Amino acid sequence: MRARLVVVFVLSLLPFLAINMPVQQLFRFIQPPPQLLLSGIEGSLLGGRIRQIEYRGLAFENLSYRLLPGCLFRLALCYRLEDADGDLHLRVSVSPFSGVGLENSRLTLTMRQLGAMTSALLVKPTGELELQLDDAVLARDGLGDLQGVIYWKQAGIEGENLSLGDFRADIARTEQGVELRFADMPGARIGVAGSLQLDARRYRLDLKLEARPELAESARNALELLARKTGLNRYRIQRQGVLPQPLPLLAGGDDR
Repeated sequence: MRARLVVVFVLSLLPFLAINMPVQQLFRFIQPPPQLLLSGIEGSLLGGRIRQIEYRGLAFENLSYRLLPGCLFRLALCYRLEDADGDLHLRVSVSPFSGVGLENSRLTLTMRQLGAMTSALLVKPTGELELQLDDAVLARDGLGDLQGVIYWKQAGIEGENLSLGDFRADIARTEQGVELRFADMPGARIGVAGSLQLDARRYRLDLKLEARPELAESARNALELLARKTGLNRYRIQRQGVLPQPLPLLAGGDDR
């Protein structure tokens, strides 16, 4: 009888100890990707703070995290992660069955923060990117699902005092990889329609553009540097080729 009481006591104590365990101890069991750098982590599994998160040159500071207990009923750990500036709102789930997921998440970046990614462009874009993820799942064999939208707000060209308007790209996982479908928003000075298709090794871009009457002459000149003219105020960009680096998350897609 005494032994049974000891077992019940220990089993009751274990969840309490796990929840209040310093979060640093968790990284003895879970190793984040090598590109993901976390520093200044304080708190327990219930919640706490992170001084900085950096991933491939993108850094976010003064973050807070908290456990979302509702996910425990579906055998997953879920956390809400936010930064002090309001640029990062992530709902992260970790499950031994479905992998790592993001849902109802938002990330805001300026084009200046993406400077390394746009350095090779003849015309440097300006403005703000907002990524809204409805659903994204990172399974053991790569990207399992992806659904969301990217907004390019207050789009412009570096060195030009003009606004091109707002644009969007709907993102979806396909059998071959990932597809982005582009469109302009109401009031945009450039009409946009087309898609970008990505698999693990290649890309295919097909984009139709229309210069609207309110578009400044300097922006029209920039368009002619980027695109082939196909008619009055109409342009087209068609590109396809091999990516500079393979996308490992899409390794399950078309690999021919």
